[in-house]
Formats: sequence, C-alpha cells, structure tokens
Amino acid sequence: MSPTSKWDEKKEDINLLFIHTTHLINEFHYYQSNFKANVGGSERKRIETTGREISRNNPEKVMEMLQQTVANLPDSVDMEH
Repeated sequence: MSPTSKWDEKKEDINLLFIHTTHLINEFHYYQSNFKANVGGSERKRIETTGREISRNNPEKVMEMLQQTVANLPDSVDMEH
C-alpha cells in the first residue's frame, strides 16, 4: 500500500467519523430539547396551578402583590432603548 492510499484511507475514516459524530450530536440535541420542553411544560403547569390556588384561596395576598407591583413601577419609562 502506498503512502498516498494510506493517507486517503485515513482521510476517509476521519470524514466518516466526523459525519457520524455530527449525527450523534444532532440526535442527542433533539432528545435533549424535547426533554427540556417537557420538563419546562410540567414546571409551567405546576406554577400556573399553584398561582390559581393562591388567587382562589388568598385574594388579599393577590391584592397585596398587585399593589406592591404597582408601587414599584417607575414613574416614567424610557421607550427609546
């Protein structure tokens, strides 16, 4: 086997390795994204449910939170930036 053919063989192996690695990374990224979306969705649902329970059971607490929020709003807002 000549040095050139060995080089070509190694180059082809590296190309295949790169392609397979890229495919594995993309596949992992897909599942990771779905996992994050599912976890995020369940966490969001838990927060929404908790928020509904608080607002139903503690209307005074909700009013207090709203009043604090309004009190903390700035007097003017710079809309240029």
